[in-house]
Amino acid sequence: MGELSTRKIRPDGEGTEQMRMLYTASYRGRKTIPFDDLVAVSDRCDLIGLYDGDVFVGFFFTLRHKGVDIILYMAIVEHLRRKGYGTQAVRIASRVYEGDRIVLLPDAPGVGDRLQNTRYTVIRYLDTLGFEDALYRYHFLNYDYQVLCYGGTVSKDEMDDSMRSLRRYLRCR
Repeated sequence: MGELSTRKIRPDGEGTEQMRMLYTASYRGRKTIPFDDLVAVSDRCDLIGLYDGDVFVGFFFTLRHKGVDIILYMAIVEHLRRKGYGTQAVRIASRVYEGDRIVLLPDAPGVGDRLQNTRYTVIRYLDTLGFEDALYRYHFLNYDYQVLCYGGTVSKDEMDDSMRSLRRYLRCR
């Protein structure tokens, strides 16, 4: 594994189809905004492909609004998971958005959730990378997400304002 590089993805540009397939496989209809809508608003949000040399390894989609950068989607190609690519992706995002407050939204652990321990493990791991639990959950597209912040806390009101801006972007298309 080498040092990852980033490429901004444009509609019908290089990497778009690989990203579409990974997005569909990773989220399987959950937590999703149609992929074509994400690409369509990529002039107002960041859709970043991650590459190890010329090999596509993953992506992240970031809503940028008033100094708050919310990474709504981040995925690594399945056979490359647990090899350090996710850690590199989080570190790259921290550098790309340096000076802003960054939010990651992992699934919130739920009572009786069969993946509860895994969800807590993810939250603890992100803490080791400098993300702090904002101590509230955010409800988005029928799911609850734990709000983790880097570079300062983001309030629920700021989250609401940012997400309203995303809804406006999507309606504009």
